[in-house]
This record gives sequence, structure tokens and C-alpha cells, in this order.
Amino acid sequence: AADVPPDHWHWTPAEAAAMVAGLYIGVETAGSPMAQINVWGPTVVASDFGNNAGLILGRRIDEWPQIDEATLQCHCEIEGQRVGTGGASRIPGGLLGSLAFALGKTARRSLPMQRGMLITTGAATGIHDIVAGQHSRIDFGEWGAIECRAVAATPATVPGMPA
Repeated sequence: AADVPPDHWHWTPAEAAAMVAGLYIGVETAGSPMAQINVWGPTVVASDFGNNAGLILGRRIDEWPQIDEATLQCHCEIEGQRVGTGGASRIPGGLLGSLAFALGKTARRSLPMQRGMLITTGAATGIHDIVAGQHSRIDFGEWGAIECRAVAATPATVPGMPA
């Protein structure tokens, strides 16, 4: 993987694949001070920077170039109840087609991706409300699982800023 050339605006899936250092299972976490954000819909979510609060990385899948994307599936459970199913085949254009789009779009916006950046598929299983104290398990089949427990947000202390 390397920095994306700022003047490379159009990518093929094969060119995009050459930019990938690794594929990981993971969970994109959401978090907004607006508890009802999902009820208000996509416009509000977008205005809150996609309601993105972080990324949990799981196992690296080194053999990803040889894997049929249709086998990269996962499902999400909250408190033992399945709330969503998805995977790579749900992403328009597949993993590499969508990456090719993203590489070109960010370069055209003068924000070319740089080596080491992490790119997520987004809500492959959907968007699921979870509250503090609840447990979630995201199962990626043979690639592993990630277990999470939601906790209430606490005020953060930033060095040099008044408390």
C-alpha cells in the first residue's frame, strides 16, 4: 500500500486492489449525543458526520485476494437476537469496485487517501440501535467474531482544556 497519487482520479478495481495492505473483519461503531438520530433519518445522520464514533478491528484476512466475496458474510446479534445480516456482496460494486470509486472521489476532492488509512464498508448488516449495558456479537463465520458491550459515554478530558 502507498499514498494515493493526488492526480489519479479514475481507478479500476484491479488498480484499487494494489493499494490494499490488508482486509480485516471489524465493527464500525456509532455514537451521537442525539439519542434519536436513527429515527430522524439519513439527513440527520449525515449532518452528524455519519454518526461514526470509531472502528474495532478484528482478525486480518491475509488470503482475501483469493476469496470469493460472496463468502465474506456476517451477522449481528444484540442480546442474542439477530438484528442484521450482510457482507461484501451487499456493497454496490463489491469491495474493490467501491474502493475504486472512493479512491477516485477523494482524490478529485483534493483529499487523496494516504497509506495507513482504514476504509470501512459501513453498515453492511444495517444500522442497529443498542443501549448501555447491552451485548452485541458480530459473527463473520470462519473469519471470527467480535463481541461488544455498550457502555454509557463519559466526559472526556482533553489535555490543556478546562474540565
